[in-house]
Amino acid sequence: MGAVNETEAVGQRVEELLASLKAHAGPEAAATAEELVSCLVELYGAGLARITEIAGESDPGLMDQLVADPLVESLLLV
Repeated sequence: MGAVNETEAVGQRVEELLASLKAHAGPEAAATAEELVSCLVELYGAGLARITEIAGESDPGLMDQLVADPLVESLLLV
């Protein structure tokens, strides 16, 4: 399975888990889980933004390599 397919599968699994929480634990637990996911995405997004800033400053060609990788590209879209 390619990196893009794996990333899509993980995204789908997150959605399934959130739906399961909503159905079995109730809307309050699901809302907490959704907020947790949102906070983690924000944290990873900020970290990736800083990584790309540092990488671009040290080696502009490195950014081209990173963006060319489908998995890294999908993370950078966060």
